[in-house]
Amino acid sequence: MNTWKQGLRACGVAGLLVVGGVAGAQSGLDADSLKLYGGLYAIDCSQPQSPRVRVERNAISVEQGDRRLTAQSVQAAHSYFGQSPPPSYVVALLAQVQGRHEMLFVVQADARGQFLEVDGDKAVLATLGPALSKARYRRCDAAANQRAAAQVRQEQQAQAAARAPVKSGTATSPSELIRDAQFTLAAFCKPHDCGDNNAVLLYDAPQARVYGFVHMAGRNTVVGSPPGPVMAELNRLWRREWRQSK
Repeated sequence: MNTWKQGLRACGVAGLLVVGGVAGAQSGLDADSLKLYGGLYAIDCSQPQSPRVRVERNAISVEQGDRRLTAQSVQAAHSYFGQSPPPSYVVALLAQVQGRHEMLFVVQADARGQFLEVDGDKAVLATLGPALSKARYRRCDAAANQRAAAQVRQEQQAQAAARAPVKSGTATSPSELIRDAQFTLAAFCKPHDCGDNNAVLLYDAPQARVYGFVHMAGRNTVVGSPPGPVMAELNRLWRREWRQSK
């Protein structure tokens, strides 16, 4: 018996393996999401028989030859990973097999364009097998890939500019200020009790201002009313200085 059929019957999703058409769905992607992320993805777009993922408005299918595993109730979740998304993350497409087996299609982008990876509950991944569940599927749309790659380049350039040093005395915003070489750091603590009593200070030489983060007897105190980006940098520096080995 075909291994897909065996796995599907074992986990109770045999009805989703079909030849030809896709079963009806109850929800789907909006027009903008479908334009941005829909269409055909494949392990090798140049090979017609390559395993593929087909993203449609009402369903997402993992296909190999004439066999198809379909997930429905599709939703786009841009904030799926919260504040810590993968570096190449674009969007997560959520769907379900038979309304109870979760599937996740993570759309990402790099210098070559868009691609997606498949994840989900153990039953569905076992049914697909490692060759399909661990594969990277490239989008088979040259124009869409060019747009995605251009966006990646723009974001990389913006990130590089944000990290670049700022000439001393020329900073015009907090985000530039913390990259000014004259924006110096001092860290100190109570002798023999550094873990519980310590501080970090940042000195803005051009403005003659001091910002500080003081940790004393389990309580934190902020000095100098630092702007948001400076406050974030103080927290990062404090953790680096006094909690890195904890």
